[in-house]
Amino acid sequence: MVDPLSVDTVLAARGADGQGTGADRIDPRAVGPFRLSAADSRALRRTADDKVACLNRAGIASDVVVGASGRPRVQIVGNDPERALGTRCDLAALDAPTRSERKALDALTE
Repeated sequence: MVDPLSVDTVLAARGADGQGTGADRIDPRAVGPFRLSAADSRALRRTADDKVACLNRAGIASDVVVGASGRPRVQIVGNDPERALGTRCDLAALDAPTRSERKALDALTE
């Protein structure tokens, strides 16, 4: 049996993306009830793709990166992610909880 909450920190320091937290003992793939439904993931992916296209039109290179939960995020290429703040490409829409995430969050506050 594998315990996702007991992670070897030496291995965790080298995540699949080449980065790691080192001290984080919870496997980032252990998303539990926060895994997005397929419909939510598709809808957010469309939004993320639109935001990347907007940023590209503004001359800012960016990509969509999908996490273990199925949630996409926009990653700005380069060392100045603040550049996106000066555009009309509102990335905040990707931060709001989806219906499936809201259900899990509500269960935490019961």
